[in-house]
Amino acid sequence: MNQSFDFARYERFWQQRWDESGAHRAATDARRPFMVVPMFPYPSGKLHVGHVRNYTISDVQARYWRRRGFDVMHPIGWDAFGLPAENAAIRTGVHPEEHTRRNIREMTAQLNELGMSYDWTREVAACDEGYYKWTQWLFIQLFRAGLAYKAQAPVNWCPSCQTALANEQVVGGPAPTQVAAAGTAPAPTGVCERCGTTVVARDLKQWFFRTTAFADDLLAGLDTLEQWPEQVRTQQRHWIGKNDDGTYHLRDWLVSRQRYWGAPIPMVDCPACGAVPVPEEQLPVRLPRHVDYRPQGEPPLASAPDFVQTTCPQCGGPARREVETMDTFVDSAWYLYRFVSPTDDGRPFDPAAAARWLPVDIYVGGAEHAILHLMYVRFICRAMQQMGWLPFGEPVRKLFTLGMVYLNGAKMSKSKGNVVTQDEVVRQYGADTLRLWTMFMAPPSQQVEWATAGIEGCHRFLKRIFALEGAPNRPAPSAEAERRRHRTIRKVTEAIESFRYNTGISALMEFLAEVERQPWLDGVVTLVQLVSPFAPHAAEEIWHRWGRKGSVHQAPWPAYDEALTSVAAAEIPVQVGGRVRGTVAVPAGASQADAEAAVADHASLGPATAGRRVRAYVPGRMISYE
Repeated sequence: MNQSFDFARYERFWQQRWDESGAHRAATDARRPFMVVPMFPYPSGKLHVGHVRNYTISDVQARYWRRRGFDVMHPIGWDAFGLPAENAAIRTGVHPEEHTRRNIREMTAQLNELGMSYDWTREVAACDEGYYKWTQWLFIQLFRAGLAYKAQAPVNWCPSCQTALANEQVVGGPAPTQVAAAGTAPAPTGVCERCGTTVVARDLKQWFFRTTAFADDLLAGLDTLEQWPEQVRTQQRHWIGKNDDGTYHLRDWLVSRQRYWGAPIPMVDCPACGAVPVPEEQLPVRLPRHVDYRPQGEPPLASAPDFVQTTCPQCGGPARREVETMDTFVDSAWYLYRFVSPTDDGRPFDPAAAARWLPVDIYVGGAEHAILHLMYVRFICRAMQQMGWLPFGEPVRKLFTLGMVYLNGAKMSKSKGNVVTQDEVVRQYGADTLRLWTMFMAPPSQQVEWATAGIEGCHRFLKRIFALEGAPNRPAPSAEAERRRHRTIRKVTEAIESFRYNTGISALMEFLAEVERQPWLDGVVTLVQLVSPFAPHAAEEIWHRWGRKGSVHQAPWPAYDEALTSVAAAEIPVQVGGRVRGTVAVPAGASQADAEAAVADHASLGPATAGRRVRAYVPGRMISYE
């Protein structure tokens, strides 16, 4: 391997240096705060290239807005409860917590290997007691506000998993409406998404959140979300489903789950007092570790007498704890606020910090979360606003939904066995090449079929930048070269802000060809600065090899002069020895020197005119060589 392009060495070096220096921590200083958040990932284990695409999208935004002078918070956490870990535990005998923690360690290492600029000091996990204590606190506040209640209701029931399923967990089942709060559930027709067992209807007494209390607000609020994709807003309007008669399709949110690996519902059932919340000073209601979580027809926690048997906080008499756990959508409905003060032991979050950082400036995630997750996030925000905890009712200013990565015509998924792992690509090409390719292969908003045909081109692109061997200390060779630099800055800037990363990378590749022909100081420095959000390790390495001060990721984003970004106004003929050999684009009012530079930069006309003297030049009309 060429020592100058030893990507394995310098990528590890800069990852360690950034970590040691705290380069990605939110400073909470006088700069304008800017919060970029990727959706709460589930710790599923080894990352594949579909995950890489997801997380790189938000990382490019975080790196870009830092360079624009903002105090950026780019946090990460883990949607760490849920049925997949429980099913894995049943299958392998490994406790769900051990399984989950192992996956978190693996994914943390892989995300760092990709150079993601997360503020790891703000990391949270839904299964941490310090987190689910406040998930339980939130449940109690909703109960006291009349927004959480228990009612008998028919539900979708999986006989194999021995749990109720929300409609979205039933493949081919009832849609597009949730399980009703009372007596009107549609007859299940599908199968469990996890095990494929035919789902049946079953009556259970269940806990619900009263989402319908905010139906009008949730509907009206969509009109204010101008930076959300219209498709998402349309889907949410249809889900809420108000019609001319005033009836809604929206149903209250079923939050009970007959599972082990989740946050225990912090309620006590007293024969005399009914449903009573656990006193806040007794939170968290800890999830007992030694429980038989195999399917047995009732919630696993019911088999733990030490957990179940308690006293009523209201009358002191014997009572039973609630044995169901919360839907994991509850965990992910409020995590945005915990990021602003993740170690606060006395409250779920600091309201002043939340008012400073939120609403989230950019929220990135899959289009499959366009309805349920985002609806629940919006509901919780409205509820906390009503309870006086937040000064706003919408939690996200700008939403970006990415297209999925497919392999052999199917969505890339570990459960389907059709994945290309991050490890195998990074080992061969490096993290920066993988980041570049996943951003270049298609617009991030579109689904894409994974292919390796273009990854070699991205690899060569980085090698060519390294081959420039430093920043030559000379000015631009022509006015047109400087115009091209300004046009490239504008193209890349607009591409990042509009999430059209592929066009930005394409502009960089074109500009590299210009710089290679006649390297000049501002050209090569600008090139490295512009490529840095996409290929952070390579940009940092080159920046330091060239003796530049500080970090490229702390240098101001390059500015462009609007007057210099206008495209060429004319295509003029180029004559050589009396014959027209082609045309070249020149800007309006271009001087003879500019026109000569444009010809010299042209792939075929440059060699054809090399060493020849200009016979005549008519501005805007023609240039003739002897």
